[in-house]
Amino acid sequence: MKKTQSFLAVGFGLVMLFFSCTACSVWMPHISLRARIEQIYGSGQSVEVFVEGTTGMALDGANVCLTGPDGAVSSLSFSAQSASYTAQLGPGLSGSYRISMVSAVYPEEMILNCQFSALSARPALTLLSDAAGASALSGQSLSAARTISLSWAALPEASAYLVTVYAAGAIVYSASTSGTECLIPSGSLSPGAHSLCIQAQALHGDPYLRDDDYSSICVADSPSYAFAVIGEAP
Repeated sequence: MKKTQSFLAVGFGLVMLFFSCTACSVWMPHISLRARIEQIYGSGQSVEVFVEGTTGMALDGANVCLTGPDGAVSSLSFSAQSASYTAQLGPGLSGSYRISMVSAVYPEEMILNCQFSALSARPALTLLSDAAGASALSGQSLSAARTISLSWAALPEASAYLVTVYAAGAIVYSASTSGTECLIPSGSLSPGAHSLCIQAQALHGDPYLRDDDYSSICVADSPSYAFAVIGEAP
């Protein structure tokens, strides 16, 4: 009888130990926090935050907030359509943004810090000429048989520029560069009316959200510059 009672006491003790350990170590699911911040020059910021489990399922009951460089706090709302937390804000400031997330299934606050650069102006074209010196900015036609050079004023916040040339509404040439000049090789453009646009881009993070958990971009388009190309021999 005494042996039976001692076995019961040991068993009861093990059960109590199990429950006390379970209460002390709360199971926490693995949650990932990723974000995109986008802005077009002259308009407001678009913010999108993804709160996901290991299976890719979105967590839709979280409290997600964005704190800007000036300390202003914005609350994000869950969108079932995009399976993310979104907010449309006013024009953003350059600096560090703090995204925080708390939920009932993950009460420990998660933090994601993001960098964002706001472009201060639109790109302005300063040169558009062919190798013979004809200048489209002076109203002259450029030769399709010659290399065409263009350059623009640098924007301190920009990390890349996209040059796009159009003819009859279609893209006929495009190039990206981190500098402030571009050479269009001879023969790239056909005779006729053309226009071009330079887009400045201020980039941070990873646009694919692979190497970094966030992506931020601010873009500014130059005015559309019209010019004519003729087919004269070099």
